Amino acid sequence: KSNDRYFDLFENIYDVLLTVDDKGKITQSNRAGRQLLGIKEGDTEPLFLKELIHPEDTERSAKYLKKLEEEGYYSDYEGRIVTRDGEIRYVEVNSTAIYENGKFVGSRDMVRDITSRKQVEMALRKAKRDAEQARLAEQHRCRASDTGRQGRRRWARSGALGSPS
Repeated sequence: KSNDRYFDLFENIYDVLLTVDDKGKITQSNRAGRQLLGIKEGDTEPLFLKELIHPEDTERSAKYLKKLEEEGYYSDYEGRIVTRDGEIRYVEVNSTAIYENGKFVGSRDMVRDITSRKQVEMALRKAKRDAEQARLAEQHRCRASDTGRQGRRRWARSGALGSPS
């Protein structure tokens, strides 16, 4: 009965829970993990982390893996994965090392899909950039307009128009 409760918790928790061996092969995944990673029911082909990590995030990801092996954990890693379906998702990962007889043999990973949050953050940054560009363009337009008016006044005062008849 106790095992059933733990299995139910593992399978039905909202966040992705994974175990990964020392070669980077995912050895266990809950339902949320299978959904996020694009693992289909009955899929027996092994899945390795290196297949999931977005190519532009490989170097940074390797630094976190090194920290995991040396310090036994890492937290708050944010990066991108490419699912088996080819979809790019943003994730946040917390990981603890699994050791046997003092040797690193894998990890326990909690992964959260933060794609929606990242999309909102990117849209907000874009809106701020667009607003700043619009402000600068308006400021430039106003300066040009003021400069043009001042120039016309100087030109008119200089008598360039001739004297009225």
